[in-house]
Amino acid sequence: ARPALLSSVYDGTMHCFPHLVPLNHGITRSIEVISVPGSCVDVLPPTPVLGFASGAYEKVAAAVMACWAQAFATVDPTRMHAATVNLANLALSGDHPDSGVPFVSYLWNEGGQGARSYKDGNSFQLMIFIGGATNQPVEVLERLNAIRALSCEAVGSSAGHGTYRGGFGIDRSFEATGDMILTMHGDRAEVTPFGLAGGCNGGGNVLVLNPGTTSERWLGMHAVGEQIRKGDVLRYSSNGGGGFGPPRDRAPEAVAHDVSEGYFGPELAAEIYGVVLIETESGYEVDEEATAELRANGLDDPPEGYGAGEVHPMGRGVVPRPA
Repeated sequence: ARPALLSSVYDGTMHCFPHLVPLNHGITRSIEVISVPGSCVDVLPPTPVLGFASGAYEKVAAAVMACWAQAFATVDPTRMHAATVNLANLALSGDHPDSGVPFVSYLWNEGGQGARSYKDGNSFQLMIFIGGATNQPVEVLERLNAIRALSCEAVGSSAGHGTYRGGFGIDRSFEATGDMILTMHGDRAEVTPFGLAGGCNGGGNVLVLNPGTTSERWLGMHAVGEQIRKGDVLRYSSNGGGGFGPPRDRAPEAVAHDVSEGYFGPELAAEIYGVVLIETESGYEVDEEATAELRANGLDDPPEGYGAGEVHPMGRGVVPRPA
């Protein structure tokens, strides 16, 4: 609906002009939004709009950020902002195995923000358009719903590589303690948050049932009415933000820090960033001579899946949907 369209346009703009926060009517009056009534971004009754925040909303905000990036690329690159995490709503429902009380859980993940021309994207951050929202305490989720939390960790492969990298997404795994029904509404599983100025795409949203087992199944971002049985495990990972600038221009010390923190390995550091590392007792250090030689000889373009419009490696497990 048009109110959601306007909100997403203002959201994308304020990513690029953060000093304008908080939103006020001086901002909204300065932006004219022209749309086609009845289109997918300006739907009319009786079209349902419940899922707009995890669907069209982020696409519009990302398109607006891309427009501002084109406008300011040679004038004021500090206004350029790579794409960010796409909200994904995971709903689980059933009867609690202990109390018999019906429950509906509504879960979302924090994710990575896009990089800027001067800094890495923020990691593990809720979507800016739901300002004021907080993450959900595990203790409450386990008490009210038929789930048990197994893990919560950064998704190192999710950050868009670049001179400044995108923020990291987050991975949460749950075990079902009772039978329930799952519905997921999201996006950016395959075509993921874009990078800018030679930066790589961020990683995909991922939902996997029983990962690492013979019954593993990728559910994707458009699962409806999936039967979840007691003992099943769900892994739910969020987007990382897009990167900014060529990865080969990233400060080697920053690459060494990310590898030392366990976000990705030294092989990727060499392949994408052109940084050769030496393992030490406390982590990794830059082999300056080998790094200079590798970068001087030139690097191949990033592997397939990291460029605009390509299916990110994190999205390749998604089963193709029928045409």
